[in-house]
Amino acid sequence: MKILIVDDDPGFCSPTSSDREQALPEGTGWNFLDDLRQIAHQIPVVLLTARPSSEVWVHGLTHVADDCMVKTIAQDEPVARLHAVLRRTYRSAQVHIQNLTVDPCLRGIQREGQEIDLTPREFEILWTLAQASGRAVSSKELLKRLWGVDFAPSTNLVQVHVFHPRKKLEAGRTKMIDTVRGEGYRLKV
Repeated sequence: MKILIVDDDPGFCSPTSSDREQALPEGTGWNFLDDLRQIAHQIPVVLLTARPSSEVWVHGLTHVADDCMVKTIAQDEPVARLHAVLRRTYRSAQVHIQNLTVDPCLRGIQREGQEIDLTPREFEILWTLAQASGRAVSSKELLKRLWGVDFAPSTNLVQVHVFHPRKKLEAGRTKMIDTVRGEGYRLKV
């Protein structure tokens, strides 16, 4: 999961944002968030402010934010608040297939309440197949979505990467991932 941290204080630095921290363009954080809400209204927003005034919090919660925090809070509180906002935002995004629950918020899959240990790439493969609701997803589509490759070279990259989550899902159980000849892969629904 990627988190974008936007701050109007140029001296603020966060280790979670080192690869994406960006100075704001002309205007303020409010302008940026207003623009963001116009094009992507479902993205969860947590407002982190150095000004804990009720006016800032009321404006933020009324117009752009799902939660607010003061910058001087304890280190574990931001993580807990982010998890809460993500749970509320993505709860309806869970996909249930047979005895599996695929959770994009936690980036995990459970079978009958037991977590299946997956790498991030394996989760992305299964999440992509789960979102397809039984439709076959082509190797070309998987290459584009997961690796950013916009062509289908003669490679077995997808085949190799589908093998591992298939093995973990099916371990001694019924077949869950079908290979559809000439079409791609699909999760049995």
